[in-house]
Amino acid sequence: MANQRPIKSLSDLMDGGVEERFNQELERVWDNVCDPNTPAKTAREVTLKVKIVPNERRDSCDFKVSCTSKLAAKCELSQTVMLNFGDDGSMPPSARTSFPASSTSKGTKRLFPA
Repeated sequence: MANQRPIKSLSDLMDGGVEERFNQELERVWDNVCDPNTPAKTAREVTLKVKIVPNERRDSCDFKVSCTSKLAAKCELSQTVMLNFGDDGSMPPSARTSFPASSTSKGTKRLFPA
């Protein structure tokens, strides 16, 4: 059995690629923390998983590395929309003008949603 163990630190793994992946995920976490559309107190996570599988002779190992992050979800948006209907159930002309004009498939202008 060889006594040599060339990988002694995280920066040695895959020529610094593992450290680079971790830094990328950490950057995503910091962006999420600073985003005012996410809850401030929700915990975020960065998970680094290293799987080491030696061969039968134990003279080499396969390394499999994954790095993932768990971010806070965006805050839910809500809005109340007031609807003003006439006595007959139709929308009065004064309420229709509050919608932006849109084109129909025939090219005519419509002032309220269909």
